[in-house]
Amino acid sequence: MRSSRAWFAAATLCGVATLGCSSAPKEDLLKRADELTRDTRYSEAIPVVKRHLLEFPADPGGHFLLGLCYLHGYHPVTKRPEPWIMIAKGEFETALDCFRANGKRSTIERFNDQYFELRCYLEISKIGIKQIDYLLKNPGAMAPDELHGILRPIVRSCRKACAEAKRVAPDSPDVKWIDENIIPSLDALEAQIRQEPVRQEATTPVA
Repeated sequence: MRSSRAWFAAATLCGVATLGCSSAPKEDLLKRADELTRDTRYSEAIPVVKRHLLEFPADPGGHFLLGLCYLHGYHPVTKRPEPWIMIAKGEFETALDCFRANGKRSTIERFNDQYFELRCYLEISKIGIKQIDYLLKNPGAMAPDELHGILRPIVRSCRKACAEAKRVAPDSPDVKWIDENIIPSLDALEAQIRQEPVRQEATTPVA
């Protein structure tokens, strides 16, 4: 009897010890970062997704979300829109590299594999449009020929991203948006570069 009580007490203590020492469920940082970016809380999402990437540096979803944060975020001091678009472009390109290395599998729950790849190319094309729009509005002291020389490779890169998006998902509504908005803007810009100096008031649409 005494041995039975001793066994029961030991078993109870063991159970309590196990419960007391068990760790809390690990937070899904990628999911949390995705939620924050969907709410356009980019400055809050950046440290979360960076923590995730410290543990999983080759995660395509993490690099994609960090790219969104840099593309749409605000300057931490001035609180004004000041996207680091070239850093964002690098993150989207890294996301594509990691996506391919990962067997072309999306790690963002709400994106299927095809849509993840499409979105990477779509965001890269939007960055090209933002670059073009900025240069047209802020040519500084550049002569038209000099400005055109800077614009041409950006236009080519933007067209390549659009073509890749169409290859990945030709029937997607996002591809239709590209055809209706980005491609006509690129066509008009190239015609303008061939025929006349770029006008500062020219603009291009950005979603």
